[in-house]
Amino acid sequence: MRATLSFLKLLLCLFAVSAQAQDRPVNFTVNVDPEDSAGHVLVNGVPIKSFGGDSGGFPGMGLAAPTGMWLVEGENSIVVEAKPAGARPVTRVVILRSIMEPPIFEAVIEGAGRAEHKVTVDKVHRWAWLDAEKWQGDKTEVLAAVRQLHAAYAAKDQARVIATRAALDADFDAAMGPATADELDQEKKFIETAALDPLGDDLSVTSYYDGRLIAVSRGDGTAPILLATPNVPGKSEIARFWVKKNGKWLVVR
Repeated sequence: MRATLSFLKLLLCLFAVSAQAQDRPVNFTVNVDPEDSAGHVLVNGVPIKSFGGDSGGFPGMGLAAPTGMWLVEGENSIVVEAKPAGARPVTRVVILRSIMEPPIFEAVIEGAGRAEHKVTVDKVHRWAWLDAEKWQGDKTEVLAAVRQLHAAYAAKDQARVIATRAALDADFDAAMGPATADELDQEKKFIETAALDPLGDDLSVTSYYDGRLIAVSRGDGTAPILLATPNVPGKSEIARFWVKKNGKWLVVR
């Protein structure tokens, strides 16, 4: 998906230069350097990224998690939770507004623990999930949408995949600018060539923000749809977060 293929571009747009200078939505990037540890980055209680093991980041570079598309107006809580995953667990945390400025927060977690920093934002972009329906229905409804998307990837159904992630693409356009022709070509190639994991029967559903944001995950905490690309380490996690808008289920992250 574009969320995977354009990750470096997202970091450059939201991380390398201040948001005001680029007229981009405000962003804070959480950099996590785990050593014998694993855990999660959370924004306002929503787990937006995992680290440790095969859960994220580039080899030898730790994890960089942009938070911009998760912020709300007013106070926001950015948390890193860590637990031991080896003999000497240490997790180093640095939060940046941009690489042109000093860090706004630094912490070291030894063993199990958490580090929290709060930021106040005056204005945020209206991300898709902020204006979604407050869904309080049966979880089987969103799971049916997950199964349909998984079937679309299995069938290499470009049109259905693109339609389901329309809200995600709109958010990425706001954060990074419209996709280039090369990125669109890469997207099509990714759908055609990626190897798809079986869906599994251990999916769980969690609701955030009064049902406006719905998270779906496997029993091990990974996203429900996992895709492997030839010669690329790890797997792309697809369709963890969903919204319901105008009666349709859409992927937002």
